[in-house]
Amino acid sequence: MPMPKAPPDAPSPMMEFGKQFASDIEDYCKTFSSKEITPEREFNFPPNFLQNILLYPRVEYKLEHDFGDFKFIGFIDNASDSFGIIRDFKTGTAPWTQERLENSLQMMAYSLILFKQQTILPTCFIDYYKTRIKGKSMEWTDVHETYQHTFTMQDLAKTEIRIRKAAEEIAEAYELH
Repeated sequence: MPMPKAPPDAPSPMMEFGKQFASDIEDYCKTFSSKEITPEREFNFPPNFLQNILLYPRVEYKLEHDFGDFKFIGFIDNASDSFGIIRDFKTGTAPWTQERLENSLQMMAYSLILFKQQTILPTCFIDYYKTRIKGKSMEWTDVHETYQHTFTMQDLAKTEIRIRKAAEEIAEAYELH
């Protein structure tokens, strides 16, 4: 008899906070891109965030690519019109560093797909907004750091291998559960 599936773990406060932040960015940009409009609801943004949110015109851009045996779907938080610059906003207590960006499969995947689709090697930016846990909730700190990197063609070749391996591992996990 097959084992019953365990209920999914409840999202952590950090995960919920990050998801709400992404949702707020999307809602703000869709509805309130004009500075003359006053929002009807409050948005929970870190200090000085609004000057960065509309820096580039593409917000929450859906990026899709068919790898043959699986389809990749991701959302670029912010990108220039030509996709020469892509930015991702990160929150959390675990700090981002230059090295962490340079090893980010997410940013490598976005770069690989943009190269495959448009022969562009974008410059990737991570805008990290540090948070802290206060009681059972999360709150912003004053820490904001930005990192940038452009991946090489050698990086992109390795990235496709990593993406395919990750897709295989995910497929195997689905088979087991």
